[in-house]
Amino acid sequence: MATTSFIAFGLSSGIPRNFYGDDLLLLRASEGSEVGNGYASSILFGFNDIGSGKWRPAFTTIVPAFLHIFGENYLGYFLLNSILFLAVVYLTVRILTQVFSVSSRILIVVGIALALNQFIWYSVWSPFGLMELGGMIFLLLALRSFAGAIKSLGAAAGWFSAMYVMIATCFHERYLIAILPLAAVALWVRDQKSASRVLAPWITLPFLYVATKIVVLKIDPLTGGGEQDFRQTSGYWIIDHFWSSLRSVLGLSDGRIVEFATGDGSRTPVEGTLQQVLFIINVLLILGILAALMIGWVHPGRLRELPDLSYELIARWVRVGILGVALALLIPASTVDSRIEGRWLFGSHCLLIAFVGSLTVIRLRLVRDLSPAILATLIFSGAAAVQNRSAFEKPMRDADRMIEIVKERPQAASPWALVIHDPENVGQWEWRLGYGDAFTKLENPPSAIVTSGSACTVKCIRIDIGDDRWIIREQSGGQPTPMPLPLANDF
Repeated sequence: MATTSFIAFGLSSGIPRNFYGDDLLLLRASEGSEVGNGYASSILFGFNDIGSGKWRPAFTTIVPAFLHIFGENYLGYFLLNSILFLAVVYLTVRILTQVFSVSSRILIVVGIALALNQFIWYSVWSPFGLMELGGMIFLLLALRSFAGAIKSLGAAAGWFSAMYVMIATCFHERYLIAILPLAAVALWVRDQKSASRVLAPWITLPFLYVATKIVVLKIDPLTGGGEQDFRQTSGYWIIDHFWSSLRSVLGLSDGRIVEFATGDGSRTPVEGTLQQVLFIINVLLILGILAALMIGWVHPGRLRELPDLSYELIARWVRVGILGVALALLIPASTVDSRIEGRWLFGSHCLLIAFVGSLTVIRLRLVRDLSPAILATLIFSGAAAVQNRSAFEKPMRDADRMIEIVKERPQAASPWALVIHDPENVGQWEWRLGYGDAFTKLENPPSAIVTSGSACTVKCIRIDIGDDRWIIREQSGGQPTPMPLPLANDF
């Protein structure tokens, strides 16, 4: 049901015809148009890619195969992402059934909440969905192995859990932080005498990963998302961003990027307003659950012997691990000063849903009764955010439209430039069009893409973009004339 909803959601707005932005740059890299034959053109180049100081070898070594198979066809990546999303849902359900014995009715609600996750929009069409969903799959495998490690007190399961976290980290570096809460829980439930054995996988594998980045690749291990150096931009604003991230996953998100004003030091997020009531309800429900836990939940103390590890205590510690990882993943999402992208919160939101689902089988009745209500508010929040999907997809749809306009232009032999006048998106169009890569396969691609809207020294196609229409003109020497295209001048 969840996967069907995901597919229906993806197809509802139509399949884009042309790649744009990072998707386009990734595709051109797979075709060898980048320096060094293209970082995504082969497994070797992909493994060695450290563009912008980011090393994501699992993604960059796998994605070339799909880029060569699907090419510039969003439908292929949509089908791939649908399969990956099915794996995410399946693993989440397996954890809830095997560790917590959650009922089938709650599992259906959890599946719907995952399908209506407004932070998954980025992964519907993009080949980068492989990065987001692939990393999440291995993180869920890590949590599943972690449950086995808590249950058996065996070292092997701990090594498998840590290994899965590191594979997820090789899809995206944000998942490295999951090591901290899982290692803390593993250490807490074990005998103090075996602390070194317990911590061995959680220290050894991250150390090898960080050492590889520093010694072999010679890149900063703290480099993550965003375009700026974290060491230069870090500050107390991270606390504000963390709070904004937490509010977003609790329902206060309209699915779009949360942007912050950084010019004068102020940081005012652009948030959705329709989810305000649902967010308040969620907060009240969470406060009720916390009150119930404080009153009726007796602390078990440290668990030292295998016979003491009853089913409920194992479930409790796995539940703590899931919540710890969900909160920890908000930290890397909060370390870019200019914005918080929805895809950065995808993992936290999925784990929050799993955590709340696990509360539905707890012995405290009030907690069991309130937990489904939280799942319901998360579902309603995701459903309410759907109306903003068109705004989220607008850059992609506009780029698709622009590329089609240029493709339908009669091919001329003389040099020409594409002038785009869009006051609302100054500086965005170069990236949307792949810095010109969108037109490289034309017989006579534009010699320049200008977004200032100024007059041209060569023949130009000028497109003025307004709120409700596009005006297309042919311009030469600064004098605009109607453009002879089999398209209407006004869109």
